[in-house]
Amino acid sequence: MAGVRDSFWWEKLSPEEQQRVENEEWPAGETARYLSDHTRVEVEARVVWARDGEEWVRGHVTRWVRPVVLVELHDRRRQRVWLPAGDVRRLIDPGPDRDPPPEGEPVV
Repeated sequence: MAGVRDSFWWEKLSPEEQQRVENEEWPAGETARYLSDHTRVEVEARVVWARDGEEWVRGHVTRWVRPVVLVELHDRRRQRVWLPAGDVRRLIDPGPDRDPPPEGEPVV
């Protein structure tokens, strides 16, 4: 299928860099595999690492199928992961006249 970016990204990471994500949640069925990427949405994602524990990691969302979103993390331990939408919040540039929202805005 043209334009489909398949997921063999994990093979590029060394075993000590890659880490399992405890709150990973895959979408139901095979449909999400064939989705085209959406416009990138900058986010912070709550990631529960198998070894390092919970932390918020910056990244961007490119695909979503309720109730999960595909987050491309800005982190060497894992590059992409499907997470529950409730564990992802949109980053908003507050601009000069606005304060940032207290807990971010949900992605979907």
